[in-house]
Amino acid sequence: MGRYSGNYATYGSVSIPLIPDVSFTDGIIHSIKFSADSIIDTGADISNLPEALVRQYRIPVRDWEDVWWPNGTVQRRPVFLLKVEVPHLRSIMERFMDCGYPEVILGRNLLNRWSIMLDPTHIHSPHDIQIDDS
Repeated sequence: MGRYSGNYATYGSVSIPLIPDVSFTDGIIHSIKFSADSIIDTGADISNLPEALVRQYRIPVRDWEDVWWPNGTVQRRPVFLLKVEVPHLRSIMERFMDCGYPEVILGRNLLNRWSIMLDPTHIHSPHDIQIDDS
């Protein structure tokens, strides 16, 4: 069992749960590797991979999926398969979509595989973020 501990980061004028330099590898073409700061978003159904990274690293589309937005529109979005590596945790293979956001976002499809404590008040820990891969 591994554990990652970290702290919130300032993003614009707010503090957010962010893991710096998460490593990613394409799930099939293992020579495609990159790292990126990644936002923890417990409200996101799926993890987001920005179009800029897709273009920069030429990450191949593995599937397409319809996304229903809160305003009622439906968009067909590309799906990518990536191995995610956070320091001290086991790597995880998971789906990412380009949902149109400019940041890498770790959504519930990935987060549900970990036990996560977000504690910006430091009541329970000296760290804002603790993740166990039990």
